[in-house]
Amino acid sequence: MNYAKAFRTIRSAKGITQKELAEVLGVDASYVSRIEASDKKDAAKDAGRIPSTQILEKISSSFSVPFYLIALLASEEEDLKRLPVNNVDELSLNLLKLLESAKNDL
Repeated sequence: MNYAKAFRTIRSAKGITQKELAEVLGVDASYVSRIEASDKKDAAKDAGRIPSTQILEKISSSFSVPFYLIALLASEEEDLKRLPVNNVDELSLNLLKLLESAKNDL
């Protein structure tokens, strides 16, 4: 899972900075920066850069982003290989609906 990618995507879609995200989450801005700077290739080094379930739930509730969508955004190819194709298609469709909804809100 690549939470750096998920955090950056959500921030970009919502048009907020790392500092603003940190304020919403009630954490220091350096925490968000560390997560976004994590490198999947060095999992041992990045072990402390994986957000807690509570942080992910706070993002979900604060920004109306379904929890499963955060997981999809953080997913990498090897993470999705274990899912049946119809599940990936369903998740993708829900992502598209969310993006369309966000576009209409702008």
